[in-house]
Amino acid sequence: MQTIAIVILYFGKLPNYFDLFLESAAKNNTIDFYLFTDTQPALPEGCSNIYITHSTLEQCKVRIENAVGYSCCLEAPYKLCDYRPSYGLVFADYLAEYDWWGFCDVDVILGDLRKFLTNDILQQYEKFSNLGHLMLFKNTTAVNKRFMCWKTGAYNTFFEAAHSRRNVAFDEKGGLTGMSKGGLYATCIDYKYIADIWPDTYHFRTFYNYRSDAPCVFSFCEGKLFGYFIEDAGIQRIEFMYIHLQARNMKMNIENGNAFLVLPDRFAEFEQIDEEFIRNESIEKDKKGVIRERSEQPVSGLPFLLRITRKLRRFVFSKRNFIAEG
Repeated sequence: MQTIAIVILYFGKLPNYFDLFLESAAKNNTIDFYLFTDTQPALPEGCSNIYITHSTLEQCKVRIENAVGYSCCLEAPYKLCDYRPSYGLVFADYLAEYDWWGFCDVDVILGDLRKFLTNDILQQYEKFSNLGHLMLFKNTTAVNKRFMCWKTGAYNTFFEAAHSRRNVAFDEKGGLTGMSKGGLYATCIDYKYIADIWPDTYHFRTFYNYRSDAPCVFSFCEGKLFGYFIEDAGIQRIEFMYIHLQARNMKMNIENGNAFLVLPDRFAEFEQIDEEFIRNESIEKDKKGVIRERSEQPVSGLPFLLRITRKLRRFVFSKRNFIAEG
């Protein structure tokens, strides 16, 4: 079995469901997770594959600059997205013994990663995914330095990204996606079993697969993540690699982190999943239980800048492809 390590840098207030992310990471006990943070999260009981290093953003900036050989802009944690492709060099002392390394977001619940990261994939490719919420690289010197290549077409180079104060999404379409499409990485692109959730509709709408608008809910149980979709043949139960809950406010209504439901507005205790339950949970209601006429999360009453940000985000996301790329 090829060894895998995932590096996470997170500074500031943790998401309210960070404990659930850690629980899902701990269940992937053949993959190691290295978390660099200025917080003190509690690890799941009996966890042996998550390693926490107390650090600061400034200390990580120094590490990055020492690894790439020049000064870099890093004034806010969100800018770290541009530097994640460099982690193979930046944290080489932690990753030396691993066959693969990667990075991931913390607004995810992980399923059984090894079920999808098969030996065939790990032997055939040198990079897994163009999606920044979880991306992996073969741990070789050549692959780890390739992010610094200048041949990125119309996209930013890493040098340009490192000298920009704004986040240019170099880990995705701002850089690495162009490199992959240009053939600089042998990349596995198969997102059918990644539940990347559209952020601005109440119901779960998934990118990259034909189930995008089917009413659905998800469950996590002992390291397995399943989606339950209403289709013509009835309820289809599909295992997923992970679910990405970008920009979604989630309430915590559970006590057991080993088994729970993932619903559009909350994590909840297990109960019977049938068509009526799925359809009911896919409809947004106000505080009095009245069904909203629109499924989109309302923007009225929000601060002006937040309203503009959401409108711009909706426009960008509306242009994205909901069909599987591979």
